[in-house]
Amino acid sequence: MRPPRSLSLNSDNTYVHSCCNLSSYDIKQCRKELRDILIAPFDEAKCKGVGYNLSPSELCYSVNSRCLLRVHRTAQEVYVMIPAHDTVLTLSHEYLQVGPRIAGCFLSRLRPVTKGLGNISTTLDPCWKGMLLLSINNPSSRAVKLTISQVAQDRFVPVALTTMLIWYIPQMGDDESGVLTFHLDNPAMRTDIWTELTAEPYKLLGNKKYQHFQRVIERLSTYTPSAEEPEWIMLLQKQLDRLYCAIHASPWKGDTVREILLCIYHLECDQMPQELLSKLHKLYTTDGRPLSSFDFFENSMEETLDKLERQNNELYLEDIYLAYQECNYQRLCFQVKEIHDIIKNECKYIWRWDTVKRIFHCFVCPHIGAIFASLALAFLLLLPIGDPTETSDYITRIVISIVPVLLSFVLNWKK
Repeated sequence: MRPPRSLSLNSDNTYVHSCCNLSSYDIKQCRKELRDILIAPFDEAKCKGVGYNLSPSELCYSVNSRCLLRVHRTAQEVYVMIPAHDTVLTLSHEYLQVGPRIAGCFLSRLRPVTKGLGNISTTLDPCWKGMLLLSINNPSSRAVKLTISQVAQDRFVPVALTTMLIWYIPQMGDDESGVLTFHLDNPAMRTDIWTELTAEPYKLLGNKKYQHFQRVIERLSTYTPSAEEPEWIMLLQKQLDRLYCAIHASPWKGDTVREILLCIYHLECDQMPQELLSKLHKLYTTDGRPLSSFDFFENSMEETLDKLERQNNELYLEDIYLAYQECNYQRLCFQVKEIHDIIKNECKYIWRWDTVKRIFHCFVCPHIGAIFASLALAFLLLLPIGDPTETSDYITRIVISIVPVLLSFVLNWKK
C-alpha cells in the first residue's frame, strides 16, 4: 500500500524546518500519527514534560567481570546490583526509529544519580533504528542497586532510567534510509560494540560465564521474527488493502466498500490496542466516535458511504494508510517483546528470599485453595476410618483427598 501524497514521510509540509524541541504533547502526536519517531513499546505515562523516559532491559553486562550480571527478582521488583567501580552496558527496553529530521540526546534521571550512579550522556542521530546501548557507571565504593522493573497495577512495569530529549533539525539532504519502516531492522541493537566485547580473549577464570554471554549476544544478533504474531494483524491488513483498492475503483462500488467495512468491524477483538481501534472507528464514522452497538455501526457506515460517494476521498485514504501502518507498528511491538523474552530466558535469576519463604511463595501460595480443599476432604473421608484392617479402603480415601492438590499442580505447571 503506497501512502497518499499528503502522508509522504519526505513531504515538506509534514515537518518543521527550524530546530525546535518536542514537548510531551508533540511526542504523543507523533505516536498517534505514526510519523517522525517510533517508540516500541510506547507508554504514554513515560511521556512527560519535554521528553520521553526510557528503561533498561534485563541484559546487563559487567565490563570488569566480562559477564552478565545476575538478575535479582522479588515479588515487588526486578533489579541488578552494579559492583563498585564497575560499568554496566545494557540495552534499552524500547526500540526506536527516527526520521532524517529528528535528533536528540539522553540525560540521567535524578533518582539513579542520587543513589551513586554516574550520568548517562549520549546523542541520538537522525535515521537511527534499533535499541539503544546504555552505559551505566558506578564510581562509588559500594554496590548500587539498579531497578529494572517493579510491580504497578498487578504487573511488572519497566522503571525509567534516562530521559530522551528530541528536536527537529533542518534536513541535510534526501536520505531514503530515514524513512520509517515499521518493522524490526536486523540486527536490532549495536552489534558492532557487542561483537567487540564477545571477540575478546577468554579469561582463565569465569570462562563459562563469558561463553554464556557470547551465546546470548549471538542469539540476539541473529534474531529473526517468528511467525507466531497475532493472526488479526495479517487479516486486518488484507482487508485494509482491499479497502484502499476499492476506494480507487471506478466506477464507484459502494457494495464492495460496505462488505469490506463489515469484515473489518467483525475482526475487532479485545487484543487490539485502543490506538488501533480509534483508527478503525474513523473508517466507519464521520467523526471517529466509539461504536456503542452494531446498529450505530450500520448507521454510521451508511453516512460514511454517502459522504465518500459525493466528495474527494484523499483524507479517507490517509485514514486507511494510518490504520495499515498501525498494524505494522503493533507487529513491531510484538517482535520487540520476543527479543525481551529471549533475554529473560537467558538471564540467571536469583530469588531474594530465604529457603522457607521461597518454598512458601513458589509451592504453597499458588495452590493454597487446593491445599485447603484437600485438608477438608481428608477430614471428611478419614474421620470415620472404619475397620483399620481394610487397608485398601484407607489408601483410596487418602488418594481422593490429595486429588485437588495434584490437579492444581498440573494446571499451574506452566506458570
